[in-house]
Amino acid sequence: MPTRIIVLINAGAGIEGGGDSRRERVERAFAAGGATPEIHVVEGRQLTAHARSLASSGAEVVVAAGGDGTVNAVAHALVGRRCALGVLPMGTLNHFAMDLGLAADLEQAAATIISGSTRAIDVGEVSGRYFINNSSIGLYPTIVSDRERQRSELGRRKYVAMAIAAWHACRHLPLVRVRISLVGHRVNRLLPFVFIGNNRYSFQALPLGRRERLDGGRLWFYVPVSRSRFGLVKLMLFALLGRLHRAKELIELPVRDAVVSPRQRHVEVGIDGELVRMRSPLHFRIHPLALKVIVPGPVA
Repeated sequence: MPTRIIVLINAGAGIEGGGDSRRERVERAFAAGGATPEIHVVEGRQLTAHARSLASSGAEVVVAAGGDGTVNAVAHALVGRRCALGVLPMGTLNHFAMDLGLAADLEQAAATIISGSTRAIDVGEVSGRYFINNSSIGLYPTIVSDRERQRSELGRRKYVAMAIAAWHACRHLPLVRVRISLVGHRVNRLLPFVFIGNNRYSFQALPLGRRERLDGGRLWFYVPVSRSRFGLVKLMLFALLGRLHRAKELIELPVRDAVVSPRQRHVEVGIDGELVRMRSPLHFRIHPLALKVIVPGPVA
């Protein structure tokens, strides 16, 4: 068991079920495993700076309690450091936690932090911003931007706004002209999206978009073969059926680094589910084994 467990709770992260505060749920989860963590409730914008301060002061483990955005913010401060990242899945979506093999149940996730093992995983980077899951330009950032506009202006619920935004995007299918330069390949064309994974994503079965490993030492670029509305719908249909690997609708390119040059001077980039406005060109690279994380299994 780590001698000191520090949990950072994102003050703005959501959690399903129960009226208890997140602090109380975290305390109860760790108490079940015989541990008493030090809990800090931090505003989202301060998470990275707070985690960096803790790591610099010699913290052994810093736990991110929230969704993928929260985990990204804390991980950003721990890349290349001896301090390990623990994860309590308390957000709406917890893709990173699932790919680590963590349980959705808080008590089980806390038990992993208390008695699990530490391993090193890769981290992706786009022009100075780290990502632990993926990054994208084109369709997804367009959908997220529309979703957030609907939520703020029309008061729609998140998933309703997301569905409507996806419908809008498929109807109008915004295309972005990009030039991708990487070893052995050069792409220069109009595309509905470019998706970049920190390691390879599997689209062969449900649930979609899972990764079997996080230490393969490569970014994986995914570029659609077709740029038509029909082609995009076909791609989505094959993905839902778990047959995307057979459909040849998606070009897969494993790389260590690449440059993506949208025509626009500035472009919205999706980074672990959050939107960031960035200046073109976008420089992508992989940082192999740069982040220590706590995963299920006995301590080595």
